[in-house]
Formats: sequence, structure tokens, C-alpha cells
Amino acid sequence: MAIQQTPYVYALPGDLDWWRRAITDELMMRQITIWRKHNVIIGFGWESDDQVDTIYDDCDPHIWPTMVAHYATPAYRHLTLWSLRHQTQRNATLAAHGYRAGHAELRMHAMRPSDAPMHPIPDGFAIRSMDDALIESRVACQRNAFQSTKMTPEIYQRVRKLPSYTAAWDRVIVNDENCVVAFCTIWLDYPSRIALFEPVGCHHAYHRRGLSRALICQSLHDLSAAGMHEARVLSVSDPQAPAVHLYRRCGFQLVDELVAWRAE
Repeated sequence: MAIQQTPYVYALPGDLDWWRRAITDELMMRQITIWRKHNVIIGFGWESDDQVDTIYDDCDPHIWPTMVAHYATPAYRHLTLWSLRHQTQRNATLAAHGYRAGHAELRMHAMRPSDAPMHPIPDGFAIRSMDDALIESRVACQRNAFQSTKMTPEIYQRVRKLPSYTAAWDRVIVNDENCVVAFCTIWLDYPSRIALFEPVGCHHAYHRRGLSRALICQSLHDLSAAGMHEARVLSVSDPQAPAVHLYRRCGFQLVDELVAWRAE
């Protein structure tokens, strides 16, 4: 279903896995509504907090209007729905059901991995794939990079068991003390040959050393060698944010914006 929503869709399989990292399977299943046709899944909505993520099969012209009508009822009308700016038909259906587009909340960047520039890894640092010995350090680095305490060793162990996770594509840069100072987790979707970077971060004490750029660029070259045709990454909406400049230097181009739609 993600592949059919061309050219871009805001939720690839890797997105869905990353979002469910702190949710038990039992709770997640209670939050999902499924639409079927001839006993085949053609759409689903995943409720969480005050929003719902929606994926559907573009081959059925009636499924999206049916799903929006469901969420436009009083029981669900408080939920925020999401859409990319380019999805004109999707947006028209939302507007027809009384939803209003807000400001862009995320920016989507994409590129061909084969177009990545070369960027050397600074002396004293090395790129490694994740293993159990690095979990504590990886968690500490993410907590520092995002100034957040949400990530824990327990949650990260759960990430490593998710269906589309591959340890070889969960990459870090370590210093000469074998401590993680930068990281990126890459989710490969082999049917579409699209790779998603989520998340990307660097310890504040190691900013402005070219570490994140080196890690991303090397990973892009490896993705190209692995047969991936496209790489994507999301950033905050602020065009002046450091992450936006980082992705541009790595070769990414802005391709769309993710907008929140709320009922009027």
C-alpha cells in the first residue's frame, strides 16, 4: 500500500516500526481499525494520543473517502489526520469532510543514494554497526542528542526486535573509547527499494566535527551498493534548523511537507 501511494507517502514500513517502539503489541492492536474488501486488507488507521495514521490501497477509489467519513464522525472527530501537500485528492477529501490544513509540521527530503558526496570520517572515530555491547552508550547518545529521556535500554531492545530492523543498518560512530557519539538507524524496504533514515543524531559535545555527515554519506554509498534506489529522511519544519542544512550537504532535496489536518 505504501508503494502505491506515489510518488511519496509519509509512512513507510520503517516509519511504522519506529513509531511502535514503545508500544506493546496488545495495545497497538487495540488502536488499529482495519478495512477489508473480499477479505483482503485495503486500509487501516492507527490511533495514538490525539492523532490517527492512515494507510490505504490507492487501487480502490472508494477506500479513502470511506476512511475519512469514519473518522469525521463525532467519536473520532477530535483526531488529527495527516497528509502530504502533493496528495491533492487526499487533501480534497479531507476538506470535503470539514477538515482544515494547518502549517507543515515536518519536511520530507529524498535523494538517490548513488548521488551522495564523499565525506571522510575524522581521525579518532570509526563507524560501527550496532551490537548488544553498544546499547547503553547508544541510548545515552540519543538522550543527549534530542535532549529527551524517552529512549531507554528496554525500548531500544524492543527496537532491535521489530520486523524491519536490521542490525547491519543500525549504525553509529564511536570515539577512541568506544563510546557512541553519533548514530543513524536505517530501515530498508526491499519491495520499493527505499531506505529511510530514522532517527539521526549526534551528541552535543561532538557537534560541528562532520560526524553525522560522514555517517550519512558512507551509509548512502553502502545503500547504493545494496541496490536501494532512494533514500528519505524527515526533518522539523523550520528551514533553518541544523538538521535541514545537514541533509542538504549530504545531497538530500526537499520533496514535500507533512501537514496536520484538524476538524473545523
